[in-house]
Amino acid sequence: MPLPGGGSAGIGHKAVQHAEKTLGAMTSPDGNSRAAIVMMQDKAQQWVNDVRNGKLHRRNVWFSLKFQLVPRIIYGLCSSMASFDELKDAMHKQYYQILPLGGVVRTASIESRTIAPGFFGIGLPHLGVEALVAMSNKLLMHYGCDTATGRFMRASHSLFLLELGISSQPLQESYEKYSFLSTHSWMKMLWEKLSMFGVRTVIADGLVDNPRGGDRFLMQAFVEKGYSRDILLRLNRVRVYWQALFMSDILTASGNKIDPEVLVRPQVYRKRSHLRWPTEHPTASDFQTWRDAILTLCPSRNAGTGMGTVTAAPHRIWEWRWDENSGCLCRTNADGVSEDVFRAGRKPNRFYYAETRPVTCNGRNCSVEPTHAGQAHGGWRLTSVAQAVVSGPPPRSFLEVLHSWGNTWLWDNISLVGEHGWINEAISDGSSWR
Repeated sequence: MPLPGGGSAGIGHKAVQHAEKTLGAMTSPDGNSRAAIVMMQDKAQQWVNDVRNGKLHRRNVWFSLKFQLVPRIIYGLCSSMASFDELKDAMHKQYYQILPLGGVVRTASIESRTIAPGFFGIGLPHLGVEALVAMSNKLLMHYGCDTATGRFMRASHSLFLLELGISSQPLQESYEKYSFLSTHSWMKMLWEKLSMFGVRTVIADGLVDNPRGGDRFLMQAFVEKGYSRDILLRLNRVRVYWQALFMSDILTASGNKIDPEVLVRPQVYRKRSHLRWPTEHPTASDFQTWRDAILTLCPSRNAGTGMGTVTAAPHRIWEWRWDENSGCLCRTNADGVSEDVFRAGRKPNRFYYAETRPVTCNGRNCSVEPTHAGQAHGGWRLTSVAQAVVSGPPPRSFLEVLHSWGNTWLWDNISLVGEHGWINEAISDGSSWR
């Protein structure tokens, strides 16, 4: 690496398991927290040795523990990727040595060590609980902020949600039931602790919404079928590869049949979503398992009652559009700025390449299939057309306006008394912000 003075410095090649001290905390690229725990144990052991040599009165021991030891060992817990059990057992040896220094018999049960004095416990810090508090505060402090940490945290939650594929609020789901679907990460370790203590966390940034009435998460449908964990892992790999989050993502534009594209192993990868997805490389057997599971969900390739009306803009990228006014098919190219236009031929429902032009926003999403002439000759036929997005009725009251903005917990206890015409006037003349 070049240096300002004209020299150079070498960059050492280290294993991903190697931990380095950064801003006072030990971290490694693979997310292993063993080095961080060892550093906490060393700090605690050093404090124990100092207290022993200083021969402090027990009252001073507890004072020093509160203001010297505790800040040392809980520092950095907000970035810890250790599990709750790892943190719970990390300080047993040091706590065993601390008890007699503070006037407590060593035969006191392990559980009583970390119970607060208000509940007649000893009051030593429980690292698992302290990590929950620190990580929750970090989430509240940074998520949604336009900072490096805030953007990183939002990206982490987005990837976590897409990989799990169970709910739009994954932190509210059961960690014990679904943890095997997610890669080890800071967000996953926060989820473990939130789920263990029943802490309800709502991420209200509207990352994904059900795009159609009657839609549901695809992985939830697989789970309800009773597949084993091994099969669910294989299905999830293919689902992430296809960038499919909802049932509607594997159906045609009309929402009543399986899209034939998702039943076969693709020859060329194509981005199918506006969202940023994790990377997966399914095997041939994974694709076969996926095909069998999809046909089980939709026998005879039919989705049964089909999807309802379109209620929100989908995350799925629709390559084809049907322009009813001009009677032609439009296919958006990979560059995103041009589209191929296919016009009707002499046979009914047959469309052939006519021209390439800048992208227009005309038409509705649609599904197509190649004709017997094949894609090389540009022959396509229209199979289904999506419904237009149906917007909900406009708000009829001030409370409905507030609820349409999301974050409805802000208005749980709000009550309006009297007329509220002054609110409209204040917003229109700008005096509401003074």
